Amino acid sequence: MSKSLGNYVAVNEPASEMFGKLMSISIKLMARYYELLLGRMVSAEAHPVEAKRQLAFEIVRTYHSADAAKKGLEEWNTPVQQRDLKTRPSAGVFTSRTTGL
Repeated sequence: MSKSLGNYVAVNEPASEMFGKLMSISIKLMARYYELLLGRMVSAEAHPVEAKRQLAFEIVRTYHSADAAKKGLEEWNTPVQQRDLKTRPSAGVFTSRTTGL
């Protein structure tokens, strides 16, 4: 975990950022995080995404609260399409110009 390598998670970061950063680490790095931060090995049977969710949940719970960890998990589990619909402009907002090409 290193700030210079861009794979650090600060203990004073907001819970949602912490959860997101932990979900974006590589599978190889996830195994090291399990060992260093949780003191155990990641289960060989666990699907990598599920293992990351568990890691993120436990770390956020440790540094924030169980409620913050649950909220982070719920936000992460919200389908990307639903999140995008909240931030995308409605249809018909864009206009096109004819350029003669």
